[in-house]
Amino acid sequence: SPAPVTGFLEVPPIFNSPKRLMNCMDHLMHREILACGVSLAQLRLLQEVYRGRGRFSALCGRLNTQEKQIWQDKYRLLVKLGMRNRLRELLFGTRFCKSLQRTPFIAPQ
Repeated sequence: SPAPVTGFLEVPPIFNSPKRLMNCMDHLMHREILACGVSLAQLRLLQEVYRGRGRFSALCGRLNTQEKQIWQDKYRLLVKLGMRNRLRELLFGTRFCKSLQRTPFIAPQ
């Protein structure tokens, strides 16, 4: 899980480094996902799918579940997040990763 953000969140934060910005966005995203009612097992499934390492059989081994159970959990997870049948948007549209950003980070002066 991401490190908690320090400071007063009532005031819009000013970020002087991309690492702090990504940490804050990751923390906010993590908090919103948990607020949707996602269990820790579903969160782990989401993280494993996002990493995209290996084959589906390797994913079954890492999660200690059967293939059918993974498909059912993935569907329930997408419904909870309001993203039914939109795996691409789930993985690339809502993840705050520096390599996926379209505009470069500009530090305030």
